[in-house]
Amino acid sequence: MIILEEGMWSSYSCAERTFSIFGLCFVVAAGFFLLAPTVNYLTARYSNRLDSVEETFNFGDPLILWSFVGMACVVGLFAGVLFSASPNLTAKLTDETRLVEKGCIRLKPYEDVIDIAKAEITYVQSNGKHTSHYLVFDQGQTRIAVEIVDTARLDVLARIAPEPMRDYIRYIIGLGRPVPRPLRPLSREI
Repeated sequence: MIILEEGMWSSYSCAERTFSIFGLCFVVAAGFFLLAPTVNYLTARYSNRLDSVEETFNFGDPLILWSFVGMACVVGLFAGVLFSASPNLTAKLTDETRLVEKGCIRLKPYEDVIDIAKAEITYVQSNGKHTSHYLVFDQGQTRIAVEIVDTARLDVLARIAPEPMRDYIRYIIGLGRPVPRPLRPLSREI
């Protein structure tokens, strides 16, 4: 199988991935909640406004400290649950007859398989802050999008989806950019 995409947490099991994401969200939320009052305190302390130091965050006041810790826990818990419960990609693979997407949803692994010969394949351009390009493989209830990036895998995408890749080549030519080497055989047919 040829790897088309690999997820950031692909070397971890579903359980390790979920708990790592959850813990990371919790630590980041706690850091943000403790960073704001600390910056406020240090700004007042070192800006020669010593009279305003007492008006800033008082580290000695347990009510204020535990309020920030409590808010950090709630936000960290919410973010951790949200991100660890969302689907997480392990890899997108192909043997040029089928496309396989593997990943995790919470603690359970999943695997979606599409028969390339039976799939409807389209080229999709996503315009946002940065333009992204995808091949979308659609077979009934299963839909897998593979991002087109300038890598060594372009030749594989050209073999399994020649017509949608020609649409991508037309886009590249329209911008006046050179066609990547793996796509040059397809560009001769345009």
